[in-house]
This record gives sequence, C-alpha cells and structure tokens, in this order.
Amino acid sequence: FFLATDGHLKMIMLVVMSFKSLPIGSGSLTTMDFREIALWLGIMFKVALSMSLSGIIALLTINLSFGVMTRAAPQLNIFSLGFAFALIVGLLLCWYILAGLYNHYELFWLQGEKQICSLIRLDC
Repeated sequence: FFLATDGHLKMIMLVVMSFKSLPIGSGSLTTMDFREIALWLGIMFKVALSMSLSGIIALLTINLSFGVMTRAAPQLNIFSLGFAFALIVGLLLCWYILAGLYNHYELFWLQGEKQICSLIRLDC
C-alpha cells in the first residue's frame, strides 16, 4: 500500500522540506517534540497491532484446536494436516482482510502525515 499510494514520494518530499524548516545543527526540536515522537511511536504500534490482530487470533485458534485434537487422538497424525490447513486459512484470511485494509491504512497514513507536518512546522 505504501508504494501504491506514493507514500515513498511523500516521505522524500517531507524529508527535503524538513531540511528547509529545521536546518541541520539548529537544535530546534524541543523536549515536547521528542515527547510527540514517542507518543506517535506508540500510536504506530497500536495501528500495526490492530491491522494484524485478526490474523493472529485466527491462526492461534486454529493451532489451539489442532492441539486439542492431537491430545484427544494421539494415534492420528494431525500435525501434517494442521500445517497445510493453517497455511490455507492464513492465505484466505489475508485475502478477506485485504479489502478493508486500504481504508484503515489510508486513515492512519493521513493522520501520520499531519503529525509529521506539525512536528517539522510545515503546512501540508
């Protein structure tokens, strides 16, 4: 999504503009700016977790169910079936989630871009 929405070009543009608004060696970042950066890193972690949580929970549920089946019937070789099943379900889940992921990504990309612009003191 990052490359498809020209995110790499926007990031390069923001880096170039930051050299104009915050020259090297000026020391114009304050402690509040560093606090905003730390808070934004926390927000990025939450967003990444929310994007991947459905897949993590689905695969954890599959592995737990295969573990229970293996414990209930140890003479059956469930592990050979479990890996292929988890792989297929994971791919289907990625395909299903992909439709709504773009809106989620775009919302947080715009929020992040505004945060970066305010941090480097630019109107974007």
